[in-house]
Amino acid sequence: MIIDLHTHSYYSADGQYSISELLDFFSAGDIAGITDHETIGGWEEFKIEAQKRDIRPVLGVEWFTPTCHILSYFINEIPQDFFDFMVARRNLDKNCMFLVYQDIKKKIPTLPSYEKVLALNHHPEGILGLPALAEAVSFNSTNLSQIEAEDLVRKEKRKLPMGTVRPMPFDPEELIEIINSWGATPILAHPYRKSGGQTGRRSKDEVELRVRTLVKAGLKGVEFFSGGSTEDEVKHILSLTGELGLIPTIGSDKHSPGKTAEVAKVEKFNDLAMKRIMEWLTLSI
Repeated sequence: MIIDLHTHSYYSADGQYSISELLDFFSAGDIAGITDHETIGGWEEFKIEAQKRDIRPVLGVEWFTPTCHILSYFINEIPQDFFDFMVARRNLDKNCMFLVYQDIKKKIPTLPSYEKVLALNHHPEGILGLPALAEAVSFNSTNLSQIEAEDLVRKEKRKLPMGTVRPMPFDPEELIEIINSWGATPILAHPYRKSGGQTGRRSKDEVELRVRTLVKAGLKGVEFFSGGSTEDEVKHILSLTGELGLIPTIGSDKHSPGKTAEVAKVEKFNDLAMKRIMEWLTLSI
């Protein structure tokens, strides 16, 4: 049996799998979670397709903050104000990336038309993702690598006014409060991995401080295994979640063929952790 609660489809800007391709990693009886980046565009298709294959679907979203990523899972009823929020934020995302494209086009006239770049992006919601725009910028520039092009796109995006043109970034504590208000479960994603464009792994002390701080804000769980987790990291997070009464979750964070971690097989982890995950997931079945 496989439990993998952290996966990305091509509804995420840097995801490449269709919903069907994503579910091909699972078999009947497995539990699969979809956590695309700040979108629920793939939810309905994922739920229908998973149920056809006798796979238990878990619906989630991965959110970005300047210091960490927060996963939100909906195990119970989903309120209308959440759907309203997502529609408004996604429309803002779409317009924001169009404006970023226009600003970069002024700097790089050889950049193809917006429609052509968008078509290369293959995003189901018609949103131009940062990686796709950066790839087009790098290809049509004589001196910018993909990484440098991504930095350029980010800088242009940051120039846009927040709130009216660019979606407001979340403070972790504020985001956790919002997630709880929706009746969803806030989970700290890949706690040892650095975020905000940084590379490498966080120290044990850094992770422990962040978890204890976010628990005070209403954090309900921590991802104890994700792509790249070491045995020591897994043991530490399991110990911490046990001490603090948090939900331990598990996921591969798979995005694409080049960024696909091993799915999380139950037999790799201790029985207590699996029992706690199953108790959480079955509370409202």
